[in-house]
Amino acid sequence: MKFSLRAQEDVGEFYEYILNNLSSSIDEQNIEIFNQAYKYQMHVELRCPNCNNISPSHEEGFILTLPTVEYSFKKNLEKVLFGKVDYFCEKCNLFLKFTFKKTMIEKPDYLMIQLMRYKYNDQLGIVEKDFKFIELPENLFLPNTNAEYKLKGVIYHVGDTSQSGHYF
Repeated sequence: MKFSLRAQEDVGEFYEYILNNLSSSIDEQNIEIFNQAYKYQMHVELRCPNCNNISPSHEEGFILTLPTVEYSFKKNLEKVLFGKVDYFCEKCNLFLKFTFKKTMIEKPDYLMIQLMRYKYNDQLGIVEKDFKFIELPENLFLPNTNAEYKLKGVIYHVGDTSQSGHYF
C-alpha cells in the first residue's frame, strides 16, 4: 500500500501501514517488545446454534475496529466481542447464524480503537458518514479480560464525507 500526498487517506489505514512496515523491519530480538506495545490477539469462538459445535479461530491486529451502530461506546464494543454472524457449519453442512465470543489473549500496552463512522448506502450507491454522538469513556475495561485502558488521545475527522475533511 502506498500513500499519495495529494490523495485523501484514512488515518486508521495510515496508522496500520506504519505499524506493519515497522514490524516487518524490526529484528527478531525486538519484535516481541514491539508487539507487546501495539498488537492485540483474540481467540474467537464460533458456536453453531443447531449442533453446538464450536469453531475456534484467531484474530490479531494493531487497530480494534468498532461499528457505530449504537450511541453507547460500550454497546458498540460489545457488538464486536459478542454477537451473531453468518457462518457455515461443517458438521451440519448448513449456513446458520452462529453466536461468537471474542476474548483478548494478548493485550497490548497501547490499544488503538477506530470507530467506523462510514457505511455504504446500497440504495444511493455512496459512502455516508454517521454523525451520531458517541461518548468515549476515560477508562475502558474490556470484557472477558483483565485489561483496562486509559484514554490518551483522540483523532477526530471533521468533514461531511469520506472524500473530504481533516483529522484533528
